[in-house]
Amino acid sequence: MSTPRHTIERLRAVRSALARRLGTMASRSRALERLYLLVARPVSIVPYMTGLIVEANYRLSACLRAVGQSYRVVTVAGVPLYVDVSDATGFGPYFSRQPYEPELAAYIARRLREGDVFIDIGANVGLFSMLAARCVGPSGRVVAFEPNPEARSILAALATMNRVAETIDIVPLAVSDSSSKGHILYIADASSLSTLDPARSPVRDVDAFQKSVVVDLTTLDDWLAIHPELSARVTTIKIDVEGVEDRVLSGMQRILRANPRIEIVVETTAGSGTDRRLQADGYTVAALDEYATGYGNFVYRHGQTG
Repeated sequence: MSTPRHTIERLRAVRSALARRLGTMASRSRALERLYLLVARPVSIVPYMTGLIVEANYRLSACLRAVGQSYRVVTVAGVPLYVDVSDATGFGPYFSRQPYEPELAAYIARRLREGDVFIDIGANVGLFSMLAARCVGPSGRVVAFEPNPEARSILAALATMNRVAETIDIVPLAVSDSSSKGHILYIADASSLSTLDPARSPVRDVDAFQKSVVVDLTTLDDWLAIHPELSARVTTIKIDVEGVEDRVLSGMQRILRANPRIEIVVETTAGSGTDRRLQADGYTVAALDEYATGYGNFVYRHGQTG
């Protein structure tokens, strides 16, 4: 016999109320937070408890963010880093010890060397910028393009906490195929999913993009022309721009022609226009973090096998 719908709804309401109380109580002190996590992490894999714990985790992260205390240390590709646990990049690693895009993190840690320049296009709150800054060291440089002001403020705070602020250039511009002013950036519920073109976003069917800000655009070639001291040292470019990767690629042809050794990491779909264009230009592709839909992170290397 199936459970009546009103009973299921009541049970869900009770679970939500309990989760809110658990999360709120855990946020009252670091000691309570540590005690909560000590119990919650193993309990979360128990059948019928997963939903309760996940909801309590969200409540706790929201409470921490509300008072500006959502920064905690997690290990990313073997490197301890402060992250924002209220953002998707820090939430899973902190609350359930589930790494965020682990293959991309491992690739960055493996690829970058002291003195390199890493360009992070669509840096969001900066998880990979922080990791890259640790890898390239004080003699290297990370250029983090992030047009969303809320994400950018968290990125700046994390750079200070991780003691890499002197290594990271935080650029408040969106990267595209032209340099111009006064464009709309559509803000998603999750800051990492914000986009210049909602119709091309991977989450266009589930996110209403109810907020927006006006931003200015640059091409990577135009920006590097103003910073020529960095161009020859660029080894790796990461592109995560939620559907408009091809525009970014169109605006960085000079740097790619000048330095074919640059590796490009793109969050895209296998067989997308960007994927086809890069392969047609002589790049080979290897999957990093790939999901069931074929969407994920792919690394492109010129004239090399994957």
